[in-house]
Amino acid sequence: MSNWLHANMIQGRTLSAFGPAGAFTPSAGPARKVLYLSAGSGVTPLMAMTRAAFDLGQHRDVVFVHSARTPEDIIFETELDALAQASSAFRVIFVCEAQGEQADWQGPIGRLSLGLLRARVPDYREREVFVCGPAGYMDGVRRLLLDGNHDPARYHQESFNFAETVEVVEAAPEQEASTQTCFTVRFARSGATFTMEPSQTVLAAARKAGVPLPSSCSQGICGTCKTTVLEGTVEMKHNGGIRPREIDKGLRLMCCSKPTSDLVLDL
Repeated sequence: MSNWLHANMIQGRTLSAFGPAGAFTPSAGPARKVLYLSAGSGVTPLMAMTRAAFDLGQHRDVVFVHSARTPEDIIFETELDALAQASSAFRVIFVCEAQGEQADWQGPIGRLSLGLLRARVPDYREREVFVCGPAGYMDGVRRLLLDGNHDPARYHQESFNFAETVEVVEAAPEQEASTQTCFTVRFARSGATFTMEPSQTVLAAARKAGVPLPSSCSQGICGTCKTTVLEGTVEMKHNGGIRPREIDKGLRLMCCSKPTSDLVLDL
């Protein structure tokens, strides 16, 4: 999306867009003490949450630990330092892999480690943790926190890296799928109707039929295409973009759901 915007957008051009969506928000873990861990451009959503908290006058005890290759690569350094100066409840720590060209750099050198976390954020186990960065970084952070006895129920992450869809929870119907070659899908609110093959995902079929349906990652991660199935059944495989309690309420991700019957969707 970012590359497309840089290549195509010009002053005065208008786009139609859906509003913000997703589950990676402060309300995912409304604790009074939080720990933000980011690397590289993964700082972006955590920075948005930080700015919103300051703008709304929300008072939370926040420690923001950002990892970068060198001091020159730290994103939002000046702004984060200014926010830390403005509030005693907001603390920022920069961790750099290498010294870079700043000979006077006084911050930690190396990668985020459990030892560093214990030294700089000794109460990390009491904090709600929000993580964003490259897949390898997030995998390492998750293992680090588990090794440090942090409660995994208080861990939240956002991914910019969309891997191939893998089965996490399968919401399959109890009955055998019909042998018919096509199914009919109807949007209850808009009245849009199209037919599709059982080998297609609902999102792919809707796009092919020219029927707009909210979506983003198309990999079962972001949750943008989450929709209530009012009638019918689907088989769903996803990457964590939907919670078990949402599945119990009839919600499904259209990007990774294939029909096993005709469908009526709350769209």
